[in-house]
Amino acid sequence: MNLQPQTTFNLQPSTKQPSTKQPSTFNLQPSTKQPSTKQPSTFNLQPSTKQPSTKQPANKQPHKNS
Repeated sequence: MNLQPQTTFNLQPSTKQPSTKQPSTFNLQPSTKQPSTKQPSTFNLQPSTKQPSTKQPANKQPHKNS
């Protein structure tokens, strides 16, 4: 009788296997977040705009030399 409840418990984890396919759908969600990571890519363009901004202090340095 003790073996019966154990075997029924073994069938439950088996039912959880198809349930692990749900996380598989979650793997598709991060895939949708990949195009979302292109937004930070636009943020990478902002630091690029800050590069010319760093040329301003660089221009002030040669002025101090003269």
